[in-house]
Amino acid sequence: MKIETRSYVLGVHKYVEVGKEYYFGELWDGRNEGSELLESGSVWIGNAEYDMPVVAAFNILEVAGESDISKIDLYALDDCEISEAKVVVTDIY
Repeated sequence: MKIETRSYVLGVHKYVEVGKEYYFGELWDGRNEGSELLESGSVWIGNAEYDMPVVAAFNILEVAGESDISKIDLYALDDCEISEAKVVVTDIY
């Protein structure tokens, strides 16, 4: 099963795959609280057969130019900064 990335201006990937780096905006549909999803390390990326949700687990690599995530208040970020966060997908389930 292949799940396509979201249309995102900075995005370069067509499909979501484990081990690849993405801008969070390629995974997030813009709904719900982006900072909560970013903090959770998982995001809904589509539906599979029988409308079963497909989720991508990820690790944050960089947010707002900072790779030490402990220095960032994710809840102080705007949607643009959240979308530009760099993540690596670790699992799809």
